[in-house]
Amino acid sequence: IDGSDRINNSDKLFGQVLRKIQRPFVREMNIISGEHQRKINSEKPFSQWLNDNIEKIYPYIGENDSLIFDVENEGSIDTSGIYPVTGVDVKIREKMNEQFMKNLVEYSASITLQMQSEIRNQLVEKFLEIIGVDQNSKYHSELKELVNKLFDEFLIENGAKCYFNPLVERFSMGLIETLILMPFASEERFDKVEKNLPEFLSLAVYYTLESNSEGAPSISDDPNERLKFFSKIFVHDEIQNSEDESRSTELLKKFFDEELKISIDDSIINDWTKKYLIKLDLTEGLPQNLIEILLQNSQTPKWSASNDKMRIEWIEKTIRSYCNSPKSLEFQKNNFGSRNDQRINLTQKIKELHNISKNVDPIKNRTDIIRILNEDILILRDITKNAIIKATGLETAFNAVITKNINLISSNLKAEENDLLDAWVSENLPKIKESEYTAIERQNLNIQVRKVIVNSIHLALKELH
Repeated sequence: IDGSDRINNSDKLFGQVLRKIQRPFVREMNIISGEHQRKINSEKPFSQWLNDNIEKIYPYIGENDSLIFDVENEGSIDTSGIYPVTGVDVKIREKMNEQFMKNLVEYSASITLQMQSEIRNQLVEKFLEIIGVDQNSKYHSELKELVNKLFDEFLIENGAKCYFNPLVERFSMGLIETLILMPFASEERFDKVEKNLPEFLSLAVYYTLESNSEGAPSISDDPNERLKFFSKIFVHDEIQNSEDESRSTELLKKFFDEELKISIDDSIINDWTKKYLIKLDLTEGLPQNLIEILLQNSQTPKWSASNDKMRIEWIEKTIRSYCNSPKSLEFQKNNFGSRNDQRINLTQKIKELHNISKNVDPIKNRTDIIRILNEDILILRDITKNAIIKATGLETAFNAVITKNINLISSNLKAEENDLLDAWVSENLPKIKESEYTAIERQNLNIQVRKVIVNSIHLALKELH
């Protein structure tokens, strides 16, 4: 009687564990990866998370903010009692620029690392389930850590971590420095944009990116749209030029009331103005072509037989169609010049915007510092949400890293010869197959007891003879 049965049983268990890893787990791993990728692509959790936390990433500065008091107390005191406006503004911007960049990187890293950890944890748990480790096993936590280390070993040469700091910094640093570090209406702000114009033009494309009826990205080739992006940076267009939007809204409201004899809710008109007509720079009157289309159709039997809801839907469809038509382009050309001319003179127009900003009332006091800086922060939030997040593409980058890592783990697990995997299974087999090994140990103990009994019997028989 010997321990050969134990050895044979161990070899059998070793083979069972390897077979469960090499095919079934790889299949389960691909299923988990596919589910996460579809969820990430559809829900865009990183983009949504940054959107939802944009006010925490770029907080406004208040009258009683400790940052202002710190800067004021750090500076030199003027004997005449004159408030050092420029010095305070510059120092506050320097500190906020550093903090904003840190906030954006840390928030981006935290959500991506959290998601990566969730996926890894799901893979490890599935690995343990496949090889037969029960949740209640006393070795479960230890084996979980050991599986993590095994995966890390597989990825040690070619694997990738979801650290997207360089990616976030690449697209955001220039914008944050321009709007926060460089004071409003300063030569430094203009120089920053001029020297990095290709980068800002790329952001302008993302900022004006829309979706067509099929949901695919639709890029506007209208230079006016690019110019509005720069208007925000140089003249705070979103804040100072809200009168244009108001005038366009009034034009629509008056036309519907007087000509079409239909009363439309202000919120709907504002929505149309922001989506479509504001793009045409409508501040003096509606395009004649659009007026003719609306008037002609309002005199048809179909119009008379329609209720207000149907009429509003038709008007919205007509406005949208017009703004995307050749007639709209003709209207813009006749009123605002050739598109080619605008494209050629974009740099000049940016310079003109900078010159306009210099004519704005200068910052005179503490209140002005806070107001202008908060306007810059508002625009920074807007461009981050509508351009930086799109340009960074954290979801695409994240999925690329996860796919690469899972493919590397799969190739290691499916390899015919893998000393690392074999050694890991062999070393941890007693913990993996805890109940089986307990039975084997019990069987071995019984064998040892029987051997002692047999030996005792042999000795007793010898003494009898």
